[in-house]
Amino acid sequence: MQWEIFTTGGGYYLSDVFNMLAAYTSSGNFRNLLSIGVVIGVAWASINMAMGGSIGSSLKYVLVMVVVMGLTLGPKSSVVIIDKTSGPIPIYGIVDNVPTPVAMLGHYTSAVSYYLTGQMETLMSTPEDLTYQKNGMMFGASLLAQASTWRAVTPKIHENLVNFMQSCVIDATNLGHMDLELVATDGALESFITANMPASMAYYDVVENQTKVCSAGWNNVKTQIDNEVNAVLARKAAGIFQGSAGAGAANIARLKGTLGDFQSMMAMSSASAVQTIKQAMYVNAMDDGMMRFIANSGNSAAMDIYQVARADIQTRSSYAAIGANAAKWVPLLKIVFECLYYAAFPLAVLMMMTPLAPAVLKGYMGGFVWIAAWEPLSAILHSIVIKASTGFYRTAGAVTSDGSVSDVVLSWANHYGIRAVEQDVGTVAGFLMMSVPFLATAIMFGAGRMTGMATSMLNVSQGAAIETGREAATGSIGLGNMNMNNYAGNKMNLSSVVDVGRETMTFDTGGIATRNMDGSYGYAPGSAVSTGGISSQLGSAVRGEISTRAENARVAASSAASELGSYITQGASQLTSFGESVTNGRQGSKSYGWEGSSSERDSVSQSYQRVEDFAQQHNITAASAMAVGLAAKMGVGKSVGPNSLGVEANGSGSLKGMSQDTWTELVKAAETSGLASDVSRISSTRTAATASTNDGTQTTASESKIFSLDEGERLAETYITRLEEAQNYSRAESYVESAGSSFDVGLNQMVAGELGARGHSPLDVSRIMNPKTDAEVAESREIVGSIVGKVTDRAVAAAPKDPTADFSAHTDPDAFRRAPPREATLGAPGAERVVNLDDERANAESRVSGYESDAQSENTGRLGYQNERSAEVTGQYESAARSATEGADQTITGAMWGRVTRMMNLDENDVVALRQAHPEAWSSPGAALDYYGANPDKFQEVTGRPFVDGDGLGPSPDNRNAAHHPTPLPAKDMTMPDRDVMIRTVLGEAAGEGMEGQAAVALVIRNRTDDERFPDTVGGVSLQPRQFSAWNGDGSGNRLISQYQPGDEAYDRAAYVVDAVMGGYVPDFTDGATHYYSPAGMKALVDQGYQRNMIPGWLQTETANRDTLPVRIGGHVFTGQVKE
Repeated sequence: MQWEIFTTGGGYYLSDVFNMLAAYTSSGNFRNLLSIGVVIGVAWASINMAMGGSIGSSLKYVLVMVVVMGLTLGPKSSVVIIDKTSGPIPIYGIVDNVPTPVAMLGHYTSAVSYYLTGQMETLMSTPEDLTYQKNGMMFGASLLAQASTWRAVTPKIHENLVNFMQSCVIDATNLGHMDLELVATDGALESFITANMPASMAYYDVVENQTKVCSAGWNNVKTQIDNEVNAVLARKAAGIFQGSAGAGAANIARLKGTLGDFQSMMAMSSASAVQTIKQAMYVNAMDDGMMRFIANSGNSAAMDIYQVARADIQTRSSYAAIGANAAKWVPLLKIVFECLYYAAFPLAVLMMMTPLAPAVLKGYMGGFVWIAAWEPLSAILHSIVIKASTGFYRTAGAVTSDGSVSDVVLSWANHYGIRAVEQDVGTVAGFLMMSVPFLATAIMFGAGRMTGMATSMLNVSQGAAIETGREAATGSIGLGNMNMNNYAGNKMNLSSVVDVGRETMTFDTGGIATRNMDGSYGYAPGSAVSTGGISSQLGSAVRGEISTRAENARVAASSAASELGSYITQGASQLTSFGESVTNGRQGSKSYGWEGSSSERDSVSQSYQRVEDFAQQHNITAASAMAVGLAAKMGVGKSVGPNSLGVEANGSGSLKGMSQDTWTELVKAAETSGLASDVSRISSTRTAATASTNDGTQTTASESKIFSLDEGERLAETYITRLEEAQNYSRAESYVESAGSSFDVGLNQMVAGELGARGHSPLDVSRIMNPKTDAEVAESREIVGSIVGKVTDRAVAAAPKDPTADFSAHTDPDAFRRAPPREATLGAPGAERVVNLDDERANAESRVSGYESDAQSENTGRLGYQNERSAEVTGQYESAARSATEGADQTITGAMWGRVTRMMNLDENDVVALRQAHPEAWSSPGAALDYYGANPDKFQEVTGRPFVDGDGLGPSPDNRNAAHHPTPLPAKDMTMPDRDVMIRTVLGEAAGEGMEGQAAVALVIRNRTDDERFPDTVGGVSLQPRQFSAWNGDGSGNRLISQYQPGDEAYDRAAYVVDAVMGGYVPDFTDGATHYYSPAGMKALVDQGYQRNMIPGWLQTETANRDTLPVRIGGHVFTGQVKE
């Protein structure tokens, strides 16, 4: 016999269940299970009869057992599983050897449910492809929302479509070729783009790997999208329909029919499923293209708004997750119950072999009836909700193409709303479907049983509401409370209290001492005296000690400030006199006879000139400016104000009456302008000069220690130390005054700890802390006085150690007054030679004079070159500034104008001339480009050069200089060791530069390999002694050459630059340079003492041999020319 089992969506699972039943009931294991049931039944009947039971009841049980065994072990049947959701053919499969009772029971219950459901759906006029029995719950409604997210399956085709949408649609709207509102709201983008295709736009076709005109490539794009529709539907069908034929043509056609029926039901314009899917592909591709366009344009504000809008939509959709989940698990719950009831047949048979057979049979058959009631109820619910969902979609798709309310489309403007409808529909359907089990229960057992189930389901929320209401009404709120192992009994309080980890003792005097777990003691007055004890006495003593120390610290700081101010004032006067004497021969307070070189004189003169410039700029005297520079040099400008200096100012009268704010601003200006370094240079040079006093005694400036920088720094450190100490005590004084009694409590514990450290017992400490008699008060006062200093040290932050406290400068004036010997004998015995110091000095001066002459000549040439180069760099800077501001408009229209003018290689003058000559061509950026592309002769009439749209120019940082920019170089080989050396050289020389600066250094190394004066390998060039300072071993080099290793970001970036330069991909924008230097690096080496020249000696020669002027790239100046 054959029995039909009807299900909706459960065929895939029931097939396995019935195969399991057929195999199990045909095996010996099932017979063994029945034997166990028989044994249990016979045993029960025997016991019942032995205990006086009736024979009738036993015979009744035997009869039931025989009937059950006859039915289960009798003939088997075939089961035909009918599931319309499985495909065009509703027969999912046929299973043989299934026990007849379960097959027959399942057939009658499922058949009644199936035919009743079908008749209901027919009478409710639900379209064929949208019925519950054919596709399950809400399939058509959810399919449309899912279709709005579909993209092309093939990655290249989707990328190609995104490129087309960005370059041919989005750019066209920006240039005015297409109307943005129509693009956003049109429900048939394919027809709209075909009708409004721009003629002058192009895109990059990733499928054919070439740039194509939009109008020429549109047909290929449409063909690719047509082919992708079936691919998208095949992937969707494979996920929906189980089995190996899930992605077959029949299921693809079924998806198309379902989507088309739902669209027709909601009166959507694109009633064709294929058109809807293609529209979704176009919309999603345009959405991706818009994101890419906004990111590339640098318009971060638009990007933020776009991202916030998307996040807001996703957030709102997430809140519907509970209901949407219910829409998924409730239909699956019905299938699970079906499978469980069929699969539980062997267990039900076992229970029927026992005396419980009537109850088990009733429950088992009632379960099938209960499940059968789900089907028609779900169909009714499905019909209601799917019709309601059409309203949701119509609301979301209200952006229409012809203004009619009945015309609903899927467009770029509403596609996120269409997606969100799936969540709304799922939420509504999910919560409604949770009522299906309750309704089925009510049909079988009455409304009372349904009420009980509903109460059980809602008990969680009801209980939470009751509890929170009680807490709100009573005000008793408990969270995280825990009481555990509480004991109370036989409690008696004695004078001592012992807790876990501590013990409290009460002494005869009434004072209380508590010993803690760590051995420390805490003391309280208890009943010995009134609260406070000696707190006021102790607080007064400590406050008095802090006040005394604070006053002493302030006096010491004032004295140190006065001494430092006197030093700065007098030092400024002396340095000013020295600077005037060296600069223009004027006599100051002292005259100086100095034998320094002309370069040192120039250095002092230049430094003093900057001091005078600073004074003139800030309307103060040169001596005042010198004082400001000294204060900045010693780092006390913000602490020592003009009032400290003005007391003894000789040449610093302009400082008198100056406010502290003005003084602070002057010191900041001195630090930032380098005035402090100039003052330091003048002071250090003055140290080598001789001072002629009024009595004619010869002394050195270093003998007068009060004017040396070392002495000034010592005085500054002393002042800073005294000032910090005074500030510490002032803060402590303010604190103890504001803290009041709280400070006294802390002092009690500190005094108690000090007394304990001195060896006093707890009884003695309590007696001292809480005196009662006059003798005890006097003793307490004496003890407090002896320890108040130490207590104060603990209460106040430790004063900083004075690093110059033990400093003392010792000089021997006689040692400076003794004339040194004029001759010296040098050499080993037998080879001695006498050296006359005066002759050697004359020879040295002659050589120095020659060096100075050469340096003066080099300096003259350098100044001339700097003036010429300054004018050139200024022009380049202004040109670069204009170029940098072009296209900086934050609007899309401004950005597109800049893009078009750069594509046509136009400057500002060209744009003005062309606008005047052809105003009709400048209505939009795209119109100008199209006009001159079609009329190149008119472009040449105005500009005097052929029309170029940017594609014909060679590689160059600026297209306007493309004709003059060098072409790429031929590739050059190098070994791996040489490559590593070259990379490290680039890092050592230009690690802080950008990739352009590193490429310039690499080009110099490459150029030198072509020069006959240098080695022919990049490794030999890099390691040539004294050529690249990064490899210098005398301290003037750096660690960058060994700091980075392959795999580090900096090393890999430099390796990329080196490979590009040696591979010939980088044009030589240094114009064949073979030398370069860093002005900042040269100055640093001079300051460090490694050299004395500020510019290299080869600069003039290499520049003269160069065909063009030197060029500055980053922090380096490049010059020289390759010599073949």
